[in-house]
Amino acid sequence: MTVPLVDVGPLADSGTSGRDAAVALAAALSDVGFASVVGHDVPDGDLGAMRSLLPRLFAADDEAKRRQAITRDDYRGYIPLRFFTPNRDDQVPDNFEGYKLHWECPPDHPARRECRLYGSNNWADHLPEMADVVGSWWAAFDGLAERLLATLAASLGVDGGEVAAAMEAPLTNVTLLHYPARSTGDPSPGFHPHKDVSVLTILDPDPVGGLEVRSRDGRWVEAACP
Repeated sequence: MTVPLVDVGPLADSGTSGRDAAVALAAALSDVGFASVVGHDVPDGDLGAMRSLLPRLFAADDEAKRRQAITRDDYRGYIPLRFFTPNRDDQVPDNFEGYKLHWECPPDHPARRECRLYGSNNWADHLPEMADVVGSWWAAFDGLAERLLATLAASLGVDGGEVAAAMEAPLTNVTLLHYPARSTGDPSPGFHPHKDVSVLTILDPDPVGGLEVRSRDGRWVEAACP
């Protein structure tokens, strides 16, 4: 198995190229469950700004990280290194630290009364530009997600408008990740094998690589992303 590479640029085209791209995307996600995409129209400026921001985010001192750590109340903010352990016996913790963000829910939105996960983000106070940088990057990926979901809805014979309406107040979330270097003998995984439970997951891949996808027959295959 190889991870399919799909050019999603033509999806907006109502002609043959658009239909071919839609078929390729639906086939990749049905047969493999994962695809590497090009033609996504996420601006290079947004991608570069995030690449510049993240090292500075995780270079904060311990006091800043404690001050901005996630809590049970809203699950937003800094995730300490080796905070998570797989829900199985005799497992070592994951070797990553992260920063958790959710959809920025307006203060007067009724969803806030329904679930504590709806609320305001805990932006890192040592990076005053963080909200603007992440916000621009996130908006670009939201636009990509909308195009992908509309295409997938059409491939399933589902009304795209109904899908969009269901996302009016989404629990969209972003986890910014840092995987520190570790020794050869360290048994801890970067991130343990898992299944995402969201409608759609979009990953902004790191040039270092390391992401793997498990095939239906249980083999792990590197997800090479351009």
